[in-house]
Amino acid sequence: MYKIKTVSLLIILLSSLNASIALADGQWRFPVGLSHSNSIDEIGDINKDNLEAEGAIVIDQDNGLGVGVTFSPYYFFDFGLGIGLNMGPVALIAIETSQNDLDFIYTDMPVGFDLRYMYVHKASGVSPYVRTGFRYHIANGDYVVDQSVGLTYGIGIEFRIHRKIALGIEYLVDNSEVKFQDIQNGGTTSLKPTENLVTFNVVF
Repeated sequence: MYKIKTVSLLIILLSSLNASIALADGQWRFPVGLSHSNSIDEIGDINKDNLEAEGAIVIDQDNGLGVGVTFSPYYFFDFGLGIGLNMGPVALIAIETSQNDLDFIYTDMPVGFDLRYMYVHKASGVSPYVRTGFRYHIANGDYVVDQSVGLTYGIGIEFRIHRKIALGIEYLVDNSEVKFQDIQNGGTTSLKPTENLVTFNVVF
């Protein structure tokens, strides 16, 4: 129920944002990207360890490649400020044990809100920026205990290659956490599933 409320809140926030800036002088931009996270193996390992601590024999584990699609729409004002939402990359971890063909699945969809400031160099089409905000992980799995909102901050640059299309690269630090049951060691363990994200964007 809490996760449904979180998604609903983000939808309401986006609708309110769209209404509040309808008369402002600016434009919507829609970055679609491929992101790589270096933390996916940690998530897979703690779930694998929990299964083994409960007596399961793990015969196959697929953490994916740590690469996923992101979508980060934002409204950009002419004076350099941008405000928007971000989603992804989606994570999917599948673990097969000797008892079942597919014994365990973990999924995660990060969502967030951010502000950015971009310096637009119209002559060259090169636009560096900084951004900060908050993220939350909508995570599902047998050993997920809790999720917490975390601060994000990052830097990036966009290269305009057409009047309506740009390419971009970004590095983002995400401090939001997912708390897992830790059967092997007792208690719980908190991990940051997308702590360090490198993203290549196409901006429409």
